[in-house]
Amino acid sequence: MNISTSVYSLDGNSIFSVAEMFERLAIQEMSKNAETLFQGQDLTDSNIREAINFKASFDKLFSLFKEFYMKVLKGNQVLTDVIDADITEEFERRFNEVTDEKEIKNSITKFVDKFEPPEPDGTIDGPSNVIQGYLKTIKDKVNSIATKPADPNIVRLAKLDMIEKAVAKVETFPGEGFYPVDFDDLRASIIDDLRLQQNRLKRNIITAIKREPLNQTKIDANTAIRLASFEGSAFNILRDCLTTSGNMVQDIKAKRVILQQALKQDSRIVDSLTEDSFYITQYMDELNQSYEIEKNYAETYIKVVNNLDIITDLVDEIGDDIQSDDE
Repeated sequence: MNISTSVYSLDGNSIFSVAEMFERLAIQEMSKNAETLFQGQDLTDSNIREAINFKASFDKLFSLFKEFYMKVLKGNQVLTDVIDADITEEFERRFNEVTDEKEIKNSITKFVDKFEPPEPDGTIDGPSNVIQGYLKTIKDKVNSIATKPADPNIVRLAKLDMIEKAVAKVETFPGEGFYPVDFDDLRASIIDDLRLQQNRLKRNIITAIKREPLNQTKIDANTAIRLASFEGSAFNILRDCLTTSGNMVQDIKAKRVILQQALKQDSRIVDSLTEDSFYITQYMDELNQSYEIEKNYAETYIKVVNNLDIITDLVDEIGDDIQSDDE
């Protein structure tokens, strides 16, 4: 049996049962024969047994901490995605209804039809100046639509569709000499203003939809489900992380030199510990930035992180020692 492989799977009835079965199997294998060898090491050596027990505890801690990470960050993200998808679907339904209104379509058509190819006047600057004037008119229209007090946000957003249609039409006017030298810059400036206003209006509309009583009730219900499904079990996992990491820290304080010497005897164990330690550090970095941690888990989480810092420091120290010895 190869104990050097961590328990990564979150499948099965429970992560706890997976970790417990892992430890039971290890103990059973070691107890079958007092002369059993583990990865070339004699298990009658108490120091080696300490290293193996430390590795098994680390595997259990890694799996627990990973499950906590998945539940808090990924579980919350899944719920957020579901809520956002529902709100976005409602926004698109309403937006499509508005864009289909005859008044909106007529307003867009009327504006776009204003722009006609400039008539040649025997000069290059004449038509060029006309097109430049078109673009300035279109640019001014962006702000005019986006801030019109009489129109609701969703109507303003629908009317902004006329901007790109107008720009696209002006781009089709023939004759390279007709275009002003700053045509590309003017066009880019219009599109930048357009996107800024579109994004602002869409955010405001979606926020308003979320705040509607019916939708707020749905969001609150989904949040309640999340609290029951994720946070309760996540906190239990975090408490198990605290217990497991606390026991490991006590072992480190009492047997640091023994663990260092025993673990360094097998680079495969150290490699596995180092890899898992790297992932734990990544998980901590993400969790440290999570509002969920500060809101619901701060006190216990800080204790776990303090223990993890001690554990990962030991692993890093042993890894550095082995690397120095190899050089």
